[in-house]
Amino acid sequence: MGDEPLLLNVKSRIPHPDRLLSYSVALISVPLALSLTLSLGSRIQPIPASLFFVAVMVSAWYGGWGPGLVTTVLSTLAINYYFIPPYNSLNIAEAGSFIRLGVFVMAALLISGLNQARRAAIYREQRLRSASQQTEAALRDSEARYRCLANSIPQLVWLANSD
Repeated sequence: MGDEPLLLNVKSRIPHPDRLLSYSVALISVPLALSLTLSLGSRIQPIPASLFFVAVMVSAWYGGWGPGLVTTVLSTLAINYYFIPPYNSLNIAEAGSFIRLGVFVMAALLISGLNQARRAAIYREQRLRSASQQTEAALRDSEARYRCLANSIPQLVWLANSD
């Protein structure tokens, strides 16, 4: 309790997947969400976008802003094509549908942005931790040299007094 500092400890390193794999996750997650949404049909009918939010979350968590953005665009197109009248068309017939798609896009962009901010914070924390460890190592070396010097001062004084 008392005066102990509060330390943020992130033990796992942020994954650095290659670009191809990151975008592959983005490209696979949309058809997966679409097939699940189509197979669940009327069970999730008032909100067919919910599984597409999951696709955006997974893509942005794994790959960052770019894959999250790709998933957002592809999900928006899939929702518009399959779930908004006129069906099997990218036309938007009514203003309410346009607003629903706009809300989906804003929420998906927020999800991607928050995941990117999380990734940046973890990366920054890892850099600071590494710099702190290097500084601590340099300090230990400096203390060892100072200790050696301080321990040898009495011998130097004795040599100076013996003349």
